[in-house]
Amino acid sequence: MRNRALHILGHTYVVEESEALMKDQEWGHTDFSSERIRLFSDAPEAAKLDTLLHEIGHVIFELTGVRSLLKGGKDLPSREETMVQAFGNAMVCVLTENPWVLQMANRVRAGRARRAKGEVDAA
Repeated sequence: MRNRALHILGHTYVVEESEALMKDQEWGHTDFSSERIRLFSDAPEAAKLDTLLHEIGHVIFELTGVRSLLKGGKDLPSREETMVQAFGNAMVCVLTENPWVLQMANRVRAGRARRAKGEVDAA
């Protein structure tokens, strides 16, 4: 996979692959300051999808302030990981078992692009 831009809540993260992650026994890692998400390059495709959605969960929690609600106590990392893991696993299931959801998202994206160009949707 080549580096890809990922747009999340007005921010653009770069998604890249790295072999170095497994040295730290990580499948993925998000760097908020550089807006980069790294995925383990040798992971199977399904694991990369699961990991990407997991890392997106971390970004969403950061950008929406959910992480700050969780702050406090030495168990913050485990609480956040549990919540993000649940979110990521659920999203993998929803998106892979319901391809129409992605199709709907693509139609919404196409409609927004048309409106941005000044085109009007047909009724």
